[in-house]
Amino acid sequence: MPKQYKAAIFFRIGEDCLKEEAEIKNNLSELAHQKNIEIHAILLERICLLKKFKGGEREKTIFFKKKKNKKYKRSKYHELINMILNKKINIVIINKLADIGRTDYLKSFIGLVKQEGVDIISFKEMGMGLDTTLYQDKNLHNSYLSIIEILLGYDKDIRSEHIRASLKKLKENGELLGRKTKITQIHLERAKILRDAGITFKEISKKFGVHESTIRKKINN
Repeated sequence: MPKQYKAAIFFRIGEDCLKEEAEIKNNLSELAHQKNIEIHAILLERICLLKKFKGGEREKTIFFKKKKNKKYKRSKYHELINMILNKKINIVIINKLADIGRTDYLKSFIGLVKQEGVDIISFKEMGMGLDTTLYQDKNLHNSYLSIIEILLGYDKDIRSEHIRASLKKLKENGELLGRKTKITQIHLERAKILRDAGITFKEISKKFGVHESTIRKKINN
């Protein structure tokens, strides 16, 4: 008897991408219909688009709105995880692997579906075999997911290695790493003139919009 599937459809989309949202939802629902999979839930996680850069507007994509002194929780993602843990679904249909999140999220998610025996289909990665319903044998199912886990770990190591190499090269070239100081050389020269004129460190720090200890340290060095 064929396995009876109950699915959660999960994907992420920008706040203003209504056309793409409808298209993705239709594609994933049609995929479920073609495979005779019952849809238990459709979980949509919205991505916020913020434009907040000095020196002109530039678009940057972030995953969640951050609030001061408050940790933002991925409610739809956690709802998906709870459905898996509570055995409400036995298959997850996603648009692409990146919808789950970055490497750490992906590794955790792949580990969970493997542990719980849950199948996964990725619409965009089906051509690469990311449809575990094709592997009815549990060992084949787990082996394929294990390969993905290994590749994710390898990808993270490579990216970390590239970052360390880039930072080392910048340091060797004399680039300053870390947070940039607000005091430029020109500001420092002006601050020294003001200090020589008898202006207090406190008044100078207010003029340049930095902490008094920063001005004191810069001038005295």
